[in-house]
Amino acid sequence: YVVDRDGTILQATDPDLATVHLNIFKTLKGINNDNSIGIEMVHTGRQNYPSEQRSAVIRLTSYLQDRYKIHDDNVITHCYAQQGDHTDPVAFDWDSFLKDKLRFRRLALAQKMNHIREDADKWWHGDYPVATTYLQTHGKSPEPTLQPKELEQTPSLTQPPSTNAGSQAPVPELRGPINIDPKAASLLNAPDPTN
Repeated sequence: YVVDRDGTILQATDPDLATVHLNIFKTLKGINNDNSIGIEMVHTGRQNYPSEQRSAVIRLTSYLQDRYKIHDDNVITHCYAQQGDHTDPVAFDWDSFLKDKLRFRRLALAQKMNHIREDADKWWHGDYPVATTYLQTHGKSPEPTLQPKELEQTPSLTQPPSTNAGSQAPVPELRGPINIDPKAASLLNAPDPTN
């Protein structure tokens, strides 16, 4: 990834693919091009890092952490991964960046929790989502669907089936296990002589 000074994020390649952004002969043990993602920040000399750029890097890093389940301890700088001959990011306040990223992730988590609470409140008060499409088996008409209020009135399968003349067919009782004589079992497995 390349993050421009105005906060624009450019994706150079699919992060699921390996790219050469590290010298694997100089990296710390366990860090290589197959298991790391490089984020380049447009910067020259001792320029500052604009707030738009820092904010974009924080959002991008958080997104990648969520997508690839990356722990905070594994978010490192290039100069840490390839110690000795790299100084980048140059003049970057890494500690401040980590604090800001942690704050952003906490706020994002709080916002997700609020959305979950709001959805739960809607369901609790009967504001159920209504499906607009249904999966259908080929060649069959769709089964009638029950609305949430009707579901509450549907008898449980554990209740004995009613025998009223106008009602649906009773739910069959489950039985088992079935004991089969070994000789009878061999007849079941024999080839059909009519074929």
